[in-house]
Amino acid sequence: MTRYYDITLTQSGASKPFRQWTSHPRGVFNPAAPDVEFDFQIADYAALTNIYVLTVHGVALSELTQANQFAGMQITIQGGMKSGLPLANPKQAGTLATGTVYQAYGNWEGIDQRLDLVIAPSPYTLADPGNIVLNWKAGQPLSQALQNALAVAYPNVPIAISISDQIVQAHDEPHMSPTLEDLAQFVMGVTKGSFLGANYGGVRITIQNGRIFVWDDTYTPPVVQIAFNDFIGQPTWIADNVMICKFVMRGDLLSGSTIQMPQGLQNLPGAVGTTQQSNPSSHKYQTSFQGGFQVSEIRHIGAYRSPDGGNWCTVVKCLPLNPT
Repeated sequence: MTRYYDITLTQSGASKPFRQWTSHPRGVFNPAAPDVEFDFQIADYAALTNIYVLTVHGVALSELTQANQFAGMQITIQGGMKSGLPLANPKQAGTLATGTVYQAYGNWEGIDQRLDLVIAPSPYTLADPGNIVLNWKAGQPLSQALQNALAVAYPNVPIAISISDQIVQAHDEPHMSPTLEDLAQFVMGVTKGSFLGANYGGVRITIQNGRIFVWDDTYTPPVVQIAFNDFIGQPTWIADNVMICKFVMRGDLLSGSTIQMPQGLQNLPGAVGTTQQSNPSSHKYQTSFQGGFQVSEIRHIGAYRSPDGGNWCTVVKCLPLNPT
């Protein structure tokens, strides 16, 4: 098996992990690694509340009966593939999610001892609000106002802002938010369809890979070239100019990233040559989608010991760069 995961739990202020589960201790595959299941959905906070769910099977009884000790700890989950199978690409493995354990509880059913963790990328909730104050002054770029607000509310979290400097308000626009979701919804409501034209998609905010990321339509990230063998099935349209596609699990895609679809037929072992008479059968060796797409949502779905390849995947929702 070449599936890979590495989960670390760290107490606040500590430098060393309090607990670690991994499929490759010291880089060597462990066939007896615990089974893990997870579902991480990452998107713009104005559109979706990002809450992650993780289950670790086969935990020790001492951890099962004291599961609440993990609440409040910082967690990092890495995943993807390691070398082994011919088509596995270890370069695509990376950080899938980070956050704070919001809830932790154990269960014992038959011979299955499991630990369930509910993870929040942002520690602030309506019950425990944060000090998120947007003091957007007249004539000030929104990027600077957001930088000041987020730096105070998240002093130890890296912040990356890639939005247009032309988003400047003609009057003071103060706003106090208890959560990052509220801030993202406010900013989206103020900016969408204005400042840069009616088609402007607005300013988006999310947390991914341990950093706060703010971007808009002017953001031009590096292009990630997709290979034919990265797909699980064909991409498909799910709405007007909204595409969804499923990849083998990978940690190198981020919200706002641009992906370039593969062109032409694949040239890999297993591709079958055909005659002109049987040409229609060759269509399954190429993707129906061409060109570039911007990633709007990412969902990592993992069931480590499932024999189904679709249970160790990354599902991506994308928007075409040149919509029609």
